[in-house]
Amino acid sequence: GELGPELQDALRRIAPLDPIPVDLVARALGRFDAGNLLATLASRVPFVVDEGESTYRCHRLFREVLVEKLRAELGAAGWREWLRHLAASARDLGHVEQALALLLAADDTRAAEALVLGRARMLHERGPADDLERFFASLPAAIDSSRGELADLRAEGLIAQGRHREAIGVLEEAARKADVSRDDADTPRVAGRYRKLAELNFQIGRTREGMRWLRQTGDTDPDGQQAISELEQIVPIARNGRQAPGSREGLMALASLEGLRRVSATAGALGNLWAARPLGVALSLALLAWFFLTSAPAGLSHEAYRALGLLVAALPLLVFSVLGDHLI
Repeated sequence: GELGPELQDALRRIAPLDPIPVDLVARALGRFDAGNLLATLASRVPFVVDEGESTYRCHRLFREVLVEKLRAELGAAGWREWLRHLAASARDLGHVEQALALLLAADDTRAAEALVLGRARMLHERGPADDLERFFASLPAAIDSSRGELADLRAEGLIAQGRHREAIGVLEEAARKADVSRDDADTPRVAGRYRKLAELNFQIGRTREGMRWLRQTGDTDPDGQQAISELEQIVPIARNGRQAPGSREGLMALASLEGLRRVSATAGALGNLWAARPLGVALSLALLAWFFLTSAPAGLSHEAYRALGLLVAALPLLVFSVLGDHLI
């Protein structure tokens, strides 16, 4: 028979949901009898189907008719507000894909991007990396994961799987988009992205590309304080001047010390040619590693010993910047 007004209203209210989980209906409508409600609808409306596991679904065309009726009933503002309410309920219950679809239907792109970012951060911290990759693959086209922190998290997932070249591609695309749109004003994040590109390129043997990204790091971190503070975290170096165990990326981190470029200002002034001199760079890094990974002599503080290392490491850069290409 014909549905009563209460059932008709409930049916219209849940029409935006696809699928229709019982727990989400209970939360969104505030009905503890959501299971009985949906079972009644499925028994009386042939276009509402019980899919098992406390989940129902409306036939697509029937759902579209109900959605149009609800939009007309609520008006544009009320429609968007109801979608946001459904999205909040879905998010709280862990139905992330459903919440994302509802926010996009409400044209609330900012809230949708915030939801995606929070989910991506959680998956990155919890692991494994495959889950994060699947999440990014499932995102709708309206969510751009190729820029900002989403791109950085996507690259981290690829790095965790050993797919360094793909991670480089993701970070380079994010860097290009940030340069074009100027929409990424987070200087520490930009500097960190450039530094990560340098480290990844060094790890796969692309020295010139690595040095190019180090120079980009210098442009975003002119005082070098970010690079120096991060060096202490990445390397890590013990108080006695010896490298702490378990840091395979130690030398790569040393390469990202922007002080290396600053103290060789003369070499940089000579056309920045030193950046294309792998031998000079290698010697500088070797000297720098020596000063940072060994103990300071008696009578010399650790800080002074490291400062001396920076100055000594600049010498090969200065020399090799004025040598001709035929000598390399």
